[in-house]
Amino acid sequence: MPRLQFPLPGIDSLEIRNTPGSPKKGGLFGYTRSGGKKFHAGVDLKAPLGTSVVAAGGGKVVYAGWAKGYGNVVYIAHANNLQTRYAHLQTLNVETNQWIEQGELIGTVGKTGNAAGKSIKPHLHFEVRTLNEQNSVPQDPLPFLYKPRMGGSSFLTRDADREAQWKKLGGV
Repeated sequence: MPRLQFPLPGIDSLEIRNTPGSPKKGGLFGYTRSGGKKFHAGVDLKAPLGTSVVAAGGGKVVYAGWAKGYGNVVYIAHANNLQTRYAHLQTLNVETNQWIEQGELIGTVGKTGNAAGKSIKPHLHFEVRTLNEQNSVPQDPLPFLYKPRMGGSSFLTRDADREAQWKKLGGV
């Protein structure tokens, strides 16, 4: 499994954004919303408005702009048919077709798209997808991520440890 850098370098703990009116794990991957009708394809990482967002890995920006639901968003294609997406951004610091390095600034945390509501706190919606010829398949981003300042350790070591790791790392 490729290792991706945590995209919020100024944030030292993992904090998942809660969805108003939902159980406390509303910002997790796979959480179903709207009465079980909507799949959540990423994780919502809570951060102050304007926090720097960096590329989790080097690659090519295949899209930087506005997308329904996502608001300001960046899609980056990486090696091994992997793609990362960064949504609800306040600012975009990259352009489509630009090549970037891991850790390079791509934008700032915002409240665009579906995150524009008054009750929704600023956060980064972060996705990891595997690509094939027909489509992209969402993956749980957390096992891919590591935090360089935490000694390069992965946020999640195995699925069986998921709940314990959430509590330990500040998940809500």
